[in-house]
Amino acid sequence: MATFLDVSLVKGFSFIFPFLLVWTVLYATLEYRQFFGPRRELHAIIAFVTAMLVALTKPAVEVVSTMTPWFIVLLMVFMMMVLFFKFFGIKDEQISGIFSSYEYSWVGWWIVIISLILFAASLGKVFFGAAVPTGEQITGTVETTGVTGIGEEAFLKTLFHPKVLGLIFLFIIASLTIKMLAGEVPLPSGRK
Repeated sequence: MATFLDVSLVKGFSFIFPFLLVWTVLYATLEYRQFFGPRRELHAIIAFVTAMLVALTKPAVEVVSTMTPWFIVLLMVFMMMVLFFKFFGIKDEQISGIFSSYEYSWVGWWIVIISLILFAASLGKVFFGAAVPTGEQITGTVETTGVTGIGEEAFLKTLFHPKVLGLIFLFIIASLTIKMLAGEVPLPSGRK
């Protein structure tokens, strides 16, 4: 039965929203970073062709459609945090200074890490969310308490497996060690 709020026809246009999102974000990024110089036409063509490739590839549309709500939620949380800080009198220059200062460079890295985790989770949901046509399991058992199953559950179990968490911890230690050895690390005041 058709109702006023029936949105089943919108599913036929579901490829348009990822197309517009990819085109807009990619064009804005190319314009802002000036990868190919100040050539708007070239940026528009590159963004349009990439967006068309995404729109014509069903898995890519599903990945973008899966990621978008999570990024919107994160953007809303970020905007609420900024409004919260502004409510207590922190100026815009101080808020934008967090992203440009060396002392708070970890904020940008956390944004990148969270974005990569969301991207990996979206890929896992799209490509490992359904059973294999032959009925086999995609993931096997890891030791006795390992990961079995498919989809988000298997991805999350793999991500939070003690061995994977240990590997992530080692990567963090290694990257911080390289950063401290390669660059000048500010010492606490009073030390030389």
